[in-house]
Amino acid sequence: SPEELRRNLIVVVSYRRLTLEAMREKREKQKAHSSFVSKPALSSLRRIVFTRIVVDEGHTVGRSIRTEHAHFLSSLNAGSRWILTGTPVALSKPREDVKVLEAMLKFLHPTLFSATAAAGRDSSDIFRRLVGNPVVRGCCGGMRRASDTLARIMLQHTKKEVGRLLPRLSRKTVLLQPSPIERSTYNTLVSVVQMNLLTTSIGDSNEGWGVSLLNPKNRKMMLETMLNLRLSCVGGGPQIVELEPMATQEVANEMRRYWEAHQMKKENLALNGIDVEHKVAKAVKFVQELGESKPFSCVCGMEGLLLRYLGPCGHAFCAECVTATNLHCPWCKFGPFDADRWAFLQPGTKVHWMETLTERLHKIRGRAVTTQQRRLSTSPIFREDFREGEKYHGQSHRQENACADSRKPSSLSLPFMANRAVIEDSTYMLELSQKAHYVIQEIKALLARRKGKSISTKCLIYSSMRKCLDLVGTSLIHTFGKNAVGEFYSSRNQLELRKFTHDEVLTWRCDKCGAGDGFENDWSSDCCQRELVHIITDDGRNGSTAHTVMPKDVLDGDFLGRVISIGQRVSWSSRLGDQTEAREGTVVKARRCSVRRPRNVLPIRQKVRCHVLLLTREGSHGLDLSMVERVFLIDKIWNPAEEEQVIARAWRIGSKRAEVRVEQLLLKGTLEEMVHAMPSARPSNISAEVMKGLRYIRPERGRSKRETRR
Repeated sequence: SPEELRRNLIVVVSYRRLTLEAMREKREKQKAHSSFVSKPALSSLRRIVFTRIVVDEGHTVGRSIRTEHAHFLSSLNAGSRWILTGTPVALSKPREDVKVLEAMLKFLHPTLFSATAAAGRDSSDIFRRLVGNPVVRGCCGGMRRASDTLARIMLQHTKKEVGRLLPRLSRKTVLLQPSPIERSTYNTLVSVVQMNLLTTSIGDSNEGWGVSLLNPKNRKMMLETMLNLRLSCVGGGPQIVELEPMATQEVANEMRRYWEAHQMKKENLALNGIDVEHKVAKAVKFVQELGESKPFSCVCGMEGLLLRYLGPCGHAFCAECVTATNLHCPWCKFGPFDADRWAFLQPGTKVHWMETLTERLHKIRGRAVTTQQRRLSTSPIFREDFREGEKYHGQSHRQENACADSRKPSSLSLPFMANRAVIEDSTYMLELSQKAHYVIQEIKALLARRKGKSISTKCLIYSSMRKCLDLVGTSLIHTFGKNAVGEFYSSRNQLELRKFTHDEVLTWRCDKCGAGDGFENDWSSDCCQRELVHIITDDGRNGSTAHTVMPKDVLDGDFLGRVISIGQRVSWSSRLGDQTEAREGTVVKARRCSVRRPRNVLPIRQKVRCHVLLLTREGSHGLDLSMVERVFLIDKIWNPAEEEQVIARAWRIGSKRAEVRVEQLLLKGTLEEMVHAMPSARPSNISAEVMKGLRYIRPERGRSKRETRR
């Protein structure tokens, strides 16, 4: 009630509570309107006049001005209003930053804006005309008005002013030599970009510009390509080249057309002794090898490339062997090529991660398994009908291979590629990246130096991409154990943060889904969260099948972010006495245990030694991690303001360390090194600038795998 609130000196309210109060008021107004009540009940917070309202992380008020809690917060009565924030603007979108500033000013001085509106003038329009639009255009007058306004209402404290209260900060850049798989993955994606930019810039520029990655209309495709390039710098992975269904026939026809046009141009029926059908045969072989994703070695010394150009002479070469002004074959020096016809000679290709295609194949199998299960009414799901479903899988795969030979894909098949059998039979193998290896070695060295001491080791690992943290986090968990790594990007953020800051976890044990001592769940979970999979296993001795339920975390090859699909083939190890038996089967159902927590059970307090916290963008601000001594930036942060925010989680007043060390990990010769060398004032079209400067990573022999720049 308002009377109880008035008896307190300070009232602490969360954003969620403000949202609930706003929603309750909204319901009261609707109820009053339906019952013809003139004065609906107001929230207790709105019936009090506060001396001062202090909003922590106040930049969220500007960014979420249209939300329920922002409207409710602006309607509270107070003698003065304060906003506290340590999060700077992004500096990359001036128009959005001006909108945030306008919203914060409306909260701080609502009477000023309301008085302007009462005078018949739109306050927002006046602000945009005098301040907002000039600031966006970079006009001196608008910048001066904004500075004068903020100088009267803003107090600013920088790190330089409170430097004596901060620990020592040391920063260094670590250049790592990429592993062979990282080099191959990155070079393949660079080939995609270079081939797109070259083939769309020669010949008919209007037609090529429509599919160019530099075209603003293709921004989504450009951002996806940049994301894949950044992922390849943190481990990479197996890749598959996808061809268009009629690629072989189209390339053969284009090769014939090229030499027919060349014949008419030269007016020489013999074509100087050139055998056109031999050129066509070489082109067909080129397409077949490309579809099989066989690594290619170019005459310039590049090795392990999946994509390459096809010359009219039948030779293959990499994307860096030709330019728009030098269209000659590096092998036989044939040229210059006819730009338009040579561009049409290249087969249509796409590059996929093998992991992605494997998941798509699992979905296709899942639909087949689901279809078979619908046919099973009262009979157990592991009877003869399911064996027919397994037989259907084999027939489906043979049909897909037959379609691959005839270049006519079926409706349930994956995109045409000659090595589809490789995708089906292989499993995604997680390989240790150079960055993960470096982080593990550094943490081991820290633990060795602190052995026997009471001071604990605390490290922060940041990446703006969840997949990068999954890859590095899996390697860390396999090395140091689950309790040594906290994940601040899941549904258990607060518990994982407590595990890292207090070295303590609160759990309860589910005895129904786990063998032995059961499965331990976080105390905040009312139901058991263990993921279970129902598997059909084959008994090779009598041809029968059996149904079993297995926890997902005991399957072979488990890693962070792994998704189990219906129809997927999985394997695990079963222990029978002193012997271990390898078993495998097909997943027919995936679910959670969902057993409810008993009412009378008490939390199990377990002391752990958590050394690492994995952090992504949602934890880049608002966290106090003053116990951290080492910060690893796994990938290059393109926004300098975001990078400073991440470092400020550990380098802050109240830090318990004498020194905070920040290490930026970069792969040498990649786009990460290119972005790192750019000035702080990044261009608005930074992605286009990076794409134009992409080059292959060439192997360097006799060099150290690590270089350090301070």
